[in-house]
Amino acid sequence: WNMPLNFGGLDTIFNIIGEDDCCLFYEDRLDRLAENLNPAFVKGKKLQVYDTHATDLFTHWNIDDEERMQSAYLEIDRQVAWFHGICKEKGIMLLSDHGQQRVSETIDIMGKIREFGIGDSEISYFVEASKTRFWFHSSGAREKVLEYLAGLGKGTLLHFEELYKYNIKFDDDRYGEYYYITDPGVIFHPNDFYHPLGNIYLALRDRAQRPRLKSPVYRGYHGHLPHNECEKGFMFLLDSEYKSRREEVEIIDVAPTVLYLLGRQKPLSLEGVTAYEIQNPGRKCNISA
Repeated sequence: WNMPLNFGGLDTIFNIIGEDDCCLFYEDRLDRLAENLNPAFVKGKKLQVYDTHATDLFTHWNIDDEERMQSAYLEIDRQVAWFHGICKEKGIMLLSDHGQQRVSETIDIMGKIREFGIGDSEISYFVEASKTRFWFHSSGAREKVLEYLAGLGKGTLLHFEELYKYNIKFDDDRYGEYYYITDPGVIFHPNDFYHPLGNIYLALRDRAQRPRLKSPVYRGYHGHLPHNECEKGFMFLLDSEYKSRREEVEIIDVAPTVLYLLGRQKPLSLEGVTAYEIQNPGRKCNISA
């Protein structure tokens, strides 16, 4: 998989460490994890990242099926055991940036805007499953929509400047003037990622997404505000030479942590701090994540 070397004019950890010393593997099909895992491992690399987006997709559509979820957990456990078995001389980091919450309710924000009689010239919006961004072009549209959202009681309404406290720092409103972020268990549907034909195609392409044929509404979702339990992930470093510095970390701490473990200096552009410290100062490690 092509590694992102730059983002927004800044180097990613792949570029900082060196493109030739890193590799990135991505898999979005749970039924292909085992067959692709063994050849994915490459000796001699300082950083190897194996992104199992498949687990996220599977949970989106099967979190309400306990039997299928238990089967998936067992398969993931087998993959972790395999990694652990071949990485005796390396540090292994297991990382998940969030969980998911079962969906129990949907909001049709597009339908509500039509119900208000607001025309396209008065408002622009982008609807994701757990959040919607708004740009208002008339005072009437702003008043109606903001009043509705403020009284909805199913999420949090934020001006883009209020996102700073969540480490989302936009200089202006080009990415959204106002945001409505739903509470766990509530999503927007329909949204801008839903299309009837696309839904059928994805259901037929991937067995894990077959429940789409019964209903196009996600069974589980994430992307809510970070204090919610379903947004809490985990970070494990399977290496006895290191110890954790604190009990909780933020997503911005991941890159500084990886660089620290590899003995690399953190650039000024990274705001986070390392989550671990070495117990043996003379040792550095390679990482499979």
